[in-house]
Parts: sequence; structure tokens; C-alpha cells
Amino acid sequence: MNESDPFYERSLQRIDAFAADLYADAEAQTSTCETRDDPAPLFHALKGIPARYEGAERIGRGGAKEIFRVRDLRSTREVAMAKPLPSLGEDDFDAFLREAHITARLDHPGIVKLFDMGVDEDGRPFFTMELKKGRSLREMLREAKEGREFPLRQRLSILLRVCEAVAYAHSRRVLHLDLKPENIQIGEFGEVQVCDWGMGVVLRPPEGELEQTEVLLDPDLYGPLLRHSRGTPGYMAPELSEAGRPKSVEMDVFSLGCMLQELLTLQAPDGPELAPESGDEVLGAIVAKATRKNPVKRYSSVAGLQRDLSRYLAGYSTSVEHAGFVREVQLFYRRHRTPCLLVAGFVLLFVAGTTVFIERLERSREEAVVARQLAEQAQDLYRAQKVEAETALQNYLAATEESDRRLEEQGRLAAESVSRLTGKPFFENEAILPKMVREGHRRLDRVIALDPPPESPVWQYKFWLLFLTQDLKGALQVRSGNLDNVEDLVALAHEHAPAQTESGCLPAPAFAELLRTLAGLKDPSRNPLMERMLIYDQQFPRPDEERVAILREVLAVVNSDASEVELTFDSRDRSLVVRGAKVRVLSLRARHGCSDLSLLRFLKPVRLVLEGTGVTDLEELNGLQPVFLDLRDTDVRDLQPLTRMPSLQEVKLTPGRFTEEELSILEEREERE
Repeated sequence: MNESDPFYERSLQRIDAFAADLYADAEAQTSTCETRDDPAPLFHALKGIPARYEGAERIGRGGAKEIFRVRDLRSTREVAMAKPLPSLGEDDFDAFLREAHITARLDHPGIVKLFDMGVDEDGRPFFTMELKKGRSLREMLREAKEGREFPLRQRLSILLRVCEAVAYAHSRRVLHLDLKPENIQIGEFGEVQVCDWGMGVVLRPPEGELEQTEVLLDPDLYGPLLRHSRGTPGYMAPELSEAGRPKSVEMDVFSLGCMLQELLTLQAPDGPELAPESGDEVLGAIVAKATRKNPVKRYSSVAGLQRDLSRYLAGYSTSVEHAGFVREVQLFYRRHRTPCLLVAGFVLLFVAGTTVFIERLERSREEAVVARQLAEQAQDLYRAQKVEAETALQNYLAATEESDRRLEEQGRLAAESVSRLTGKPFFENEAILPKMVREGHRRLDRVIALDPPPESPVWQYKFWLLFLTQDLKGALQVRSGNLDNVEDLVALAHEHAPAQTESGCLPAPAFAELLRTLAGLKDPSRNPLMERMLIYDQQFPRPDEERVAILREVLAVVNSDASEVELTFDSRDRSLVVRGAKVRVLSLRARHGCSDLSLLRFLKPVRLVLEGTGVTDLEELNGLQPVFLDLRDTDVRDLQPLTRMPSLQEVKLTPGRFTEEELSILEEREERE
């Protein structure tokens, strides 16, 4: 590059300014980073920093540590640094470092992140964490008691986020054991994080043998510093104070129940056996179950408590209610108040109209009786003939009406089933398809109970629904009077029905082969059927490796020129890796009648790696919400679709591939968030 080039001059100015700001406090020798003769100014500036952290400002103090706000000179950001209290000696340092090691095991947006740990120049340990700006839940509750608006639904939503983080920690076999409002941090934009894992423990693995790192994290090995800090009164489970008592998830469930009690009443919990006085019987029952003195009677997991709170907020019955029919009807009415009122109005109008009609009919009948009596007196023979004729006419009209009703019902229900199942909404919400399939079966069975003729389209719709849900044996039992339009599907059902399992679905290899065959059929209407079968297959309890194998086959079909499609999925952190230089297509949007959503959505990846693939259009990722995305060595040019992924936190791109103007799209997205 020519040094006289204006772009070269502007680049040097930006580097100089950044280096000056980033390493302003470095030693004098680092000033060479500002010269244009230095080929690596940032490296030499970083190398010249004598100490990583500066500007310690104490912002908090706990029972065993104090927290400082410091500036990390290497990354030029403010972080939180924890140090043991000056009164603690070397015998207590390992107990202090437990919190850092436990926090390092956890990687969740709702749990504070650990950055670094080490020993300072005085020989005392420290560790640094993410510095969150905001307030603790305790501060927000204190302000609510003073009159500041803090709606109940917002409080419950915060507790749900706490439950998510604690449930994740439990999945990693980590217990917190000191959950309370002081340890819940609420960010400026509503983000929720659980802090202070110093009292946490790591449970035994399923095999029953402790690993060495888990033994070193046992709180019983660290003397009085931890033995005298067994939780906070009012939030601490009763059994936590019993020496030698095994730790369990029910202890954290108790603390969450105490927090729920305080969120409801804005009053701190009084003791280990809480009264369910919250102004709401359902929430009171949830508090009572979560805070039972006997751990066995509590929720067996945080997920159970979280599920009841979610159902309460959504207007559904909870497990603590044992709701009967009347209660379910009340909840349904609350969820659908306007439609219920409209239906009630229509019913009243119908009843009123029917009453008027019956009265007029009764009046007409009485008049007819009088007329008939007069006619009988005048001519007995004429009366008999007239009665016979009327009876015959009534029978004929009744038979005709019943026949017409059956035909009309058959046609209406069949058309309704097909129109709904071929619509778009279920692509956007996968829970819709199973519900519509069940409703379609129910309505079709009502028509079939009327014994429609073999040529009725009802039989074809019944076969189609059974085929979609992989019930191939049931599909072959449908009467074959009107299956001309699905002869190809009948042949496939005969071929694959022997492989159908007792659970009602096909084994993964057989199901993948069936999808491959559907994709190769000439009839374009089979493409949406293939996608619907993929969506409905989520209802079956398949292992992740089977779902990966099925998806690999489908991707091989839509990428027909790719010699091999490599798909690797780690269910522990939901990491998905796609390999193959000719793998360009990740959806069925180019096929007739299919959605524009990515096929990868069936694995719900959190981390997605597309490095080295042939993907060029990020619209192929439509419907995904990853946290991490690797697009290195791909031909992607338009980054605009990434702005529709609010969950995305990190993107890896090939260095130098995009201009600053193209990358500004991502910067604008971060500013909006």
C-alpha cells in the first residue's frame, strides 16, 4: 500500500488514536506504538503494560470478600474484582477461590461471568467478573415498598428468569444455597443475573464417584469461613443447618419459594414455615409447596416451580390447584373473555329466535288441528287421504333433509381440514400442527361415523392425516374407494409399514428414506408434506443423534450436488456444526408450498458453525435464534438477515471480507439492543 494513499493515512490515524486511548497508562517505552515505523504498535503497547488492573474502587463488601471496580488495561474495560477481606489469612484463601471455580463451571446469560483469577503483588488471591450496571432485586423491592411502581407481573417475570438460571446450574450439578434478593442483579435493560456463588456446591455425578475437582470444591473442607455462612435466615432451607445433611436441589427450591413470598407481599419472609398469605390463592399455594419444611413435599426441581409460575402468568391451571372442570372453564373464560361473550350473545339470540319459532309453530299446529277437525266432520274419506298424503310428504322431507345434512357436513369438514393443514401458521409455530391433526381426526371420525360412501373425499383426507403422522399401518386400513390421488403415498405406506414401531413412528433410517423418496416424487405437493412430517416428528421422543441423522439425509436431498453433508451436534451446549463446501441450501423455501424457515430449526442450535460451507444467503437461517454464529470461509455477502436474530451475541467472520460499511449493519444492531 502506498504511504501517500489517503486511506492509508486515515487507517494510521485510527490505529494511533486507539492505541493512545487503550494504553495511555503504559510505561514510557510503549510510546513507540505511536510512531509509524513500528509494524506492531498494539502488540508492543500490550507488552509494555506493567500491571493489568488499576483504579480500584470498592463498591461492595460481603461476609468473606469485598468487591472493587477496576479497569482492565489489557481489554480497556471496567470489571468487578473480588478479594478476600483483609482479616482473612492464607488458610481461608481456598475457600474464597471456591466461588471463582464454581462460577467458571457455568455459562449462562443469567449467571455472572468469570473473566480472570490470580494472585496480586501482595500474595493475596483475586478474581475478576463481569461488571453489571443496574440494581439488585433488594433495592427494587425497597423502592416498591416506598411507593415506586413495580407491577406483580414484572416481579414474577424476574423470578422466572432467576429460575431459568438456577435450573441451568442444577443441570450442571451446581447448587447455589444462598438465593436471596441481594444476590439477584437487574440490569439497565431488564437483564437478570444470579450472583455470589460462594456458598454453592457441586453434586455427585450419576456414577456415584466424585471427581478430584469436585472434591476440592466441597464446602465442608474449608473451615469456619464456610461453616458459619450456611445461607441467610429467612431464605435458608431448614435442613441446611443440619450438620452432615446431603445437599439437594430442594434447598434452592425453598429459597426461591421464600423470594416468591417476598415478591408477592413486599415483606421479608419470617421463618422456615411460610404462611401462604399473598392475596392470591394460587400463588399462595405455590409458595406453600415450595417452602414445605419436609423437602420431599416441595417441588422436586426448579423446573416444576418455573412451570407453575409460567402457567399462572399465561392463565392456565397449575399443579398445586388440582383444578376441576369448573376451574378450567373459569380460566378459559379469562383467557378468551371477548370470544366467550360473543358466543354467549349468539347463543341468546339463537334461543330467543328458536322460542319465537316454536311459538309460531305451535300456533300453526293448533290452527291446523282445528281445520282438520272441521274437515273430518265434513268428509271422513277426504280427511284420511289428506293425513296419509301429509305423512308421506313429511317422511320424504325428513329423509331428504337428513341426506342433505350428511353430505353438507362431509364436504364442510373435509374442506376445513385440508384448508387449515395446508395453511402457513403452523410453520411459524410448530405446536399448531399436532393440535390441528388431532382436531382433523376428531372431525373426520364424526363424519365417518355417518358411514359415507366409498367415493367420499373423507377417506382420502383420513389416509393423508394418518400418513403424515407416520401411522402407516392405520393408513392402509382406510377404505380405498377414493384414494386415486394418493396412489404414490399408498405404495410408500405398503413399503414402510412393516418397520413401524410400537411407539407409532418409523425408525430414523426408515423415516429418512421415506422423506428422501417423497422429495424425489414428481408431484410438487409432496414437498410440503415432507416438511409437515418433519415438524410432526418432533412429537416423538427420538434421541438427538437420530434427529441429526434424519436432518443429514434431508440436507443431502436439497443439496443434491454435495457429495457429502457433515452434521455434528452436541446436545450439552446445543452446538451444531455443518460441513461441506457444496452445502448451500439449509431450507425448503425453493420448493413449492414449503416454508422459508431453516431446516436446522428442528435441532434448536444455540451455537452454529457454518465455517467452510457453500452457504451464500443468510435467509437460509430464517427462524433460528443462535447465540453464536461462525461464518468464516463462506461466500456470505449480505449480513442484513443477522439483524433479525435478537439472541445473537457473537459472530465470527473471515477477516477482511467485509467493508466497514457492511459491518456497520451489525454495529447498528448492537446500538439498538
